[in-house]
Amino acid sequence: MAIPAETLQPHHAKLLQGQGWVVIEGFLPETVAVSLRTEAAEAFNAGKFTQHRFQFGAGTFEKPNIFEADLHDEELHEFLPAFAD
Repeated sequence: MAIPAETLQPHHAKLLQGQGWVVIEGFLPETVAVSLRTEAAEAFNAGKFTQHRFQFGAGTFEKPNIFEADLHDEELHEFLPAFAD
């Protein structure tokens, strides 16, 4: 999927650098966004996401309500084909 060059502007980079995030309206066509969200929800409901863990000092902790999927895991490509492309 090609992203039109006019969608990304220099001010987007400045916002990203300054605040750590940016919203770009129309970055993905609605059909693509809905497809990605549907795939992710189905994979999550099938138990394919793992609880995010992080290390702090000598301990390992879970971040509540933060889950992740390793897109390098070939098995997940079956559940997340649009993400694997």
